[in-house]
Amino acid sequence: QLEQSKIHQKQKQEKEPAVKLDISVGDPIKVGDLTSAHIVYSVRTNTDSELLRSPQTVVSRRYRDFRWLYRQLQSTHPGRIIPPPPDKQAVGRFNDDFIEARRFALERMLVKISKSPVLQTDPDFIMFLQSERFSSEAREREKAAGATSTFTASEKDNDASLNASGGFLSSIGGAFSFSPKIVEPDE
Repeated sequence: QLEQSKIHQKQKQEKEPAVKLDISVGDPIKVGDLTSAHIVYSVRTNTDSELLRSPQTVVSRRYRDFRWLYRQLQSTHPGRIIPPPPDKQAVGRFNDDFIEARRFALERMLVKISKSPVLQTDPDFIMFLQSERFSSEAREREKAAGATSTFTASEKDNDASLNASGGFLSSIGGAFSFSPKIVEPDE
């Protein structure tokens, strides 16, 4: 019975976040010229966590930064379900309705991550929420992890050109990559 009580208490702790993170994504602004145009969002965080330097932070992030966070969390927490960012879109990405839908989905992603006791303390997540020099710190973290990039070959192709038609075989290239066996952490 004591063992069963310990297991139940551990499961309860895994479901309850250790600290409260109030996160919102807002203020979408289009920046850049015709060839480098993108939307930048403000990520606001209010917390009582000592992991962040300040109880209130506001940082600017673009869509690819959210994708970076997702890939980092996937690689450092194998077997755990990571809330994904919304899918990429090549056409209509500056449409007001699309921007609002994406903003909402990005906020929902961060809120779900913040509710996981394991993910909310992840160093990549903390860096994402507070770093003022995110691009350079993200590259440093990738190098420290021993990888020049966390992209798979198919993700590099997709990021390089959303509409490039490389044919059928190139579209399934990433489907046959092999990765180490993942042990499921959830009993």
